[in-house]
Amino acid sequence: MRLERQRIGHAVRTNQWLAPSELRALQVQKLKALLSHAYASVPYHRRRLDERGIRPDSIRSLADLDKVPVMSKQDLRENPLEDLVPKGLKIETCRRAYTSGTTGTPVFVLVDRDAFAWRRAYLERVADALGLDPWEHRATLRFTFPKFDPRGDPANLKLKKWLSRRRNRYSREFFFTYDCLEILYDLLKFKPKVIQGNPAYLMNLTHALKDSMRPSLKMLGSSGDTLDLATRRELESFFGCPLYEAYGSQDLGPMAWQCRNREGLHMNVDGYVFEIVGKDGGLASGESGRLLVTCLDNYAMPVIRYEVGDEVTLDPEPCSCGRGLPLMKRVDGRQSDFLDLPGGKRISPQAFVSCINQVAGLPRFQLVVKTPADLELRLYAQNVSSLLVQESLRRCHELFGRVVSLNVVLVKEEPRAKLRSVIPNPDAQTLGITTSPVT
Repeated sequence: MRLERQRIGHAVRTNQWLAPSELRALQVQKLKALLSHAYASVPYHRRRLDERGIRPDSIRSLADLDKVPVMSKQDLRENPLEDLVPKGLKIETCRRAYTSGTTGTPVFVLVDRDAFAWRRAYLERVADALGLDPWEHRATLRFTFPKFDPRGDPANLKLKKWLSRRRNRYSREFFFTYDCLEILYDLLKFKPKVIQGNPAYLMNLTHALKDSMRPSLKMLGSSGDTLDLATRRELESFFGCPLYEAYGSQDLGPMAWQCRNREGLHMNVDGYVFEIVGKDGGLASGESGRLLVTCLDNYAMPVIRYEVGDEVTLDPEPCSCGRGLPLMKRVDGRQSDFLDLPGGKRISPQAFVSCINQVAGLPRFQLVVKTPADLELRLYAQNVSSLLVQESLRRCHELFGRVVSLNVVLVKEEPRAKLRSVIPNPDAQTLGITTSPVT
């Protein structure tokens, strides 16, 4: 296994410098092998391909992939596990990678040992590109505590716990529920050189650190949500170091990342196929579109043309760093968080956050879309000035137009750390939060 990890690590370090044409050829090679495996061994994929009259050998290029039906999170929920994995797979040897569940019931993808080695190699490629040393302390901010999965034999669990403690010498996760004050003492004692997390968590940390000694950081890492320019500048100014974005998910792994040039996010096309589907259903180029992902290295539970739930924009231009890995220009946000306003206007969460963050002194906020024409801007604070309210309304109306009714309300209870910027379809519990109208 050690030799295999070394082989994978060498391949990943080499692949980033391949020409775009060589990377496409590598993708096609891996895609053909994955489809052949899925058709021969996985009941779910065989059934879906047979329904379309497709055989693996009919997929000869990346363009042919659109013949294959799209896979959704709903498919993972509704199909029994034995239909989604190869016959004879020893499930106890795999890891369960769960989604966050912020947009629905969490689902998981099984990840085998080789796939996990590829994922780790992609992360190491990023660390190497950014000049991080293995012994430099890295802290990751997490929301609430991880769920313990009791499956697996006791010997393996004991070994995993020992390895986890050993890794924690240099890389550690810090879990909090409401405020970074909960973890501040342990975090500062750890003396991290890198802190990474959701942009909201990093901003939460700045509030906790205002009256404390700030750590001397080499860099910040942001992932898990859209990052607007105002937030980036505030974080870099507060911590005095550069911030690098990454894009990925628990179920699919690390998919895109920024190099030092920060001209976009390099997509790990040596391990994934990315498709951006436009409004007309065809592949989009240079415009925002739905993201479909095929994982090329995970044979335990093949994920093919998987609907991630995000809208992204690609960059047709290469990065000046010389890597052949193409660029993702930006992540526009969760598809489910886009605002469809009266008159057909569509607003991305990224556009809303960028707009409202221009209001100086704005507390934590959240936009609730009760109906397309009835919006509620929540400000999480005990009190706010009338000038701040008026400026918030002005900025929002510039973005949305006068076709909507917008009310500003105060939420005086402490927000949870994971606070979605936009809630387009609130449930009864969301609407039941105690608020005070602001005039």
